[in-house]
Amino acid sequence: MRDSSGFNLINWRKQKPQWKSMSCKDHFLVFGWITRDFKRKSDRKSEWGSNFKFLPDCKNMSMLTIESGPWENDIAVPHSTSFHPSR
Repeated sequence: MRDSSGFNLINWRKQKPQWKSMSCKDHFLVFGWITRDFKRKSDRKSEWGSNFKFLPDCKNMSMLTIESGPWENDIAVPHSTSFHPSR
């Protein structure tokens, strides 16, 4: 149940012809949370997050997150702030 939104997103995307063109290597997804929230390895109730990044259909997709990790498809993008120096 807690992983249903990830499955629904992937199943919806797989119905589109663009998904199959390059085995999803030309797709990216932007996360507003840290990458660990999407890398739950077990189904224990005490574990936080979802298993979205471990779904087979997500392995070729580039993932833009607010932090980097040792995973091949993670790309760190700095979190936006309201601080803009004048120089």
